[in-house]
Amino acid sequence: MFFAYPNELSTIQTSINVAVSRNGRNVGLVIRFHFHDCFVQGCDASLLLGGAGSEKESPANDGVLGYDVIDDGKAAVESVCPGVLSCADILVVAARDASVAVGGRHGP
Repeated sequence: MFFAYPNELSTIQTSINVAVSRNGRNVGLVIRFHFHDCFVQGCDASLLLGGAGSEKESPANDGVLGYDVIDDGKAAVESVCPGVLSCADILVVAARDASVAVGGRHGP
């Protein structure tokens, strides 16, 4: 992943930390969201897309929550560097940061 702006990652991390401090359950929601997005056809953030026949509307994803956490992170990133990161990039970084927020490893 190439990042053109110095605040991209810290902006996502701050957004996730706020969400986790608001509700510790958000850690699991974001990680599960990431899993469901990646499970079918790869990590493409297609779970964020609604509409008939979409992954978001699929019965297999009925219990997926955390859209608000991801939407907040995306809005935060877009406010500092609009149009730079894809939704898939934001989702991957958000899942990593959710894990780190509760003591998971950061990095390889």
